[in-house]
Amino acid sequence: MYSIYCLKDLDEKIKYVGQTINPIGRRSSHKREKPPHTFHVLYENLEREQAKNLEIHLISKFETYGNGWNLSPGGEGFEDYSRKGIGGVPKGTTPWNKNVKNAFSKETKERWSKIRKGKCWKPTKMTKEDVIQVRKIFETKPEIEGVGVIQKNGRAMSYIQAFSLKYSKDYQVTPQNIKNIVLRKTWKDV
Repeated sequence: MYSIYCLKDLDEKIKYVGQTINPIGRRSSHKREKPPHTFHVLYENLEREQAKNLEIHLISKFETYGNGWNLSPGGEGFEDYSRKGIGGVPKGTTPWNKNVKNAFSKETKERWSKIRKGKCWKPTKMTKEDVIQVRKIFETKPEIEGVGVIQKNGRAMSYIQAFSLKYSKDYQVTPQNIKNIVLRKTWKDV
């Protein structure tokens, strides 16, 4: 038997409508994949065709396809449904490299290695002085806005993430670059 459920954002607006035979499993997967939301089962014990039609109707009614989180007008998982345009690959297509070991020859790998060797593909904008300054600032533990705020993945933002976000803008580098500097994963000799 099928259930129809919805996800509401923090403003209690319906952003997603779906159908499932396993509401608990779907709730868990959405918690990992979607922005912060609440999960609500709207209808239970529906037959296959009822669930399909009701899902399509509710997605249209609440305009969650285009204005919400639905990536299609509904009806997935039922016969005669075309997945064309979702991910660009038909359902059931096996990737060319699945279970393939040593897909590229040794010569090809050596050629790629020679091309890349000695080149800095993404030069850093940070100088030695910048790195020292970032580490000194981090050691003083300045108060930073955003620490503890719930992110799209449902986890609270850590101090180091907030610090990296704030100072990446100041130094015009990526947050990961700042994080690696602070954790001494890069610029180890400084």
